Amino acid sequence: MTIIFVQRGSSLLETLTVDSDGEEHSAELKYTTDRKESVNQIGDKSAKTIAALEKDALVIEWEGDGGYLRRKITLSEDGMTMTMAWHQSDEISLEFDNTVVLEKQ
Repeated sequence: MTIIFVQRGSSLLETLTVDSDGEEHSAELKYTTDRKESVNQIGDKSAKTIAALEKDALVIEWEGDGGYLRRKITLSEDGMTMTMAWHQSDEISLEFDNTVVLEKQ
């Protein structure tokens, strides 16, 4: 998994690349960090998204196609480690929490 964030003012661009079963999938996602709603799409699924800076974290919320995802992203003090905690639920009543730790390459 590769995640690249580029911020210019309140505009935030996330490039997300995931390798699944030997296939690489990428998406470019656009947000604003002032809690204004945006619409993003990954594959054939679209969602309303909201992003905000909360204390020392970036929080991104997705809602659409019967599901909800909330990611809370923090950086280590040296900027070398990103921790992404997420909560996900969907219309089938599946709900779970997960945490991913990524190191800068």
